[in-house]
Amino acid sequence: MAGRLSQLFGLDDEQRAAAYLERIEHDELDERRLSRRLIDALATILGADVDQLAPSPAALRSGRAFFRAEENADVWIAEDIDILSRAALSPAPSAPMDELDRLFLGGPNG
Repeated sequence: MAGRLSQLFGLDDEQRAAAYLERIEHDELDERRLSRRLIDALATILGADVDQLAPSPAALRSGRAFFRAEENADVWIAEDIDILSRAALSPAPSAPMDELDRLFLGGPNG
């Protein structure tokens, strides 16, 4: 699969592509960071429906509309805010993303 992706996108680092695919298989990458181009390519390679690989943003938003907090919501909200604030203060990655990084980490428009 890494070879097919490398061909489709004109990438020259099949080993890194394979490593990214392995991270997806082990659920180590946030699926929201995968680019739409990558999801479309994976669907084509696998002969799958794109929506089966990644639900549309509208489908994700509709589920959030019905979210109801459980007990101690204030605690986990405070924890989330703390995590987000630390992330916002973290330095940006030193190396710019290349095409392969944008496919796997650049988000839907990457």
